[in-house]
Amino acid sequence: MLRRHPLFLQQIRQVKLHCPFREDNFFSAGKDKNDGGGCGILDKHLEKKLDQLSLYMEKMKLAEYVDLLHDTKRLLWVNLISGVARGFGIAIGFTILGAVAFLILQHLVGLNLPLIGDFIAELMNYVQESKGLRVR
Repeated sequence: MLRRHPLFLQQIRQVKLHCPFREDNFFSAGKDKNDGGGCGILDKHLEKKLDQLSLYMEKMKLAEYVDLLHDTKRLLWVNLISGVARGFGIAIGFTILGAVAFLILQHLVGLNLPLIGDFIAELMNYVQESKGLRVR
């Protein structure tokens, strides 16, 4: 998909037209001067590197990302959905983490440790009072 992108093709043409090396350079040794004036071995190497670069750009979906940046409505929609999903995940994760912490605290109270047990029992009483579950 990226190879057909007009901007990418234009950049490749500019790179192929502009060669900083002359015909008598080391990179074009043994090349005929009447073949169009390329860079010889460097031309093939450059084309191989450009193909690798275009393949990497296709793998990271750069063209799709640029298209997304230009489509404001779609960008806002994607960010809204990802924000809602992130908030929902944080809420569920915090709920699970709090429940596990509460169970661990209850277990530590049952061990009847001298200093920690009293502090945790007091903390548990406070939590139960705030919920209205404690019966005196």
